Amino acid sequence: MKDHSSSDTAFCTSFPPNFDCRAKILILGSMPGGESLRLQQYYAYKHNAFWKIMGELFGFSPELEYQERLTCLRMHGVALWDVLQSCHREGSLDSSIRNPVPNEIPQLLGMCPDIRKIVCNGRASGK
Repeated sequence: MKDHSSSDTAFCTSFPPNFDCRAKILILGSMPGGESLRLQQYYAYKHNAFWKIMGELFGFSPELEYQERLTCLRMHGVALWDVLQSCHREGSLDSSIRNPVPNEIPQLLGMCPDIRKIVCNGRASGK
């Protein structure tokens, strides 16, 4: 059995939120996966369906450049962030998260008073 102390796991830091102060929906992940951290992009893993789903919902191509996809979400009142600011984690699985430090979600909600719906993208972010 492997010891999951912070000494054998990578320190991970999430990205700043992607938002416009007029956002009405906040989508929360837990912590970006390894590929997302490497590319510094939300939902960068090629098999993640997030961008396909958002493109279908909001009428844009998931093949757009990353910054254009973020702009499309903002234009449709959607903000993105993660519940964790940092953690230690081996690999990309949420079940491997150790020493979690939460993001200041109440502060973001204060900057975006029109947010009426918070959607968690998975069980870990919902906890």
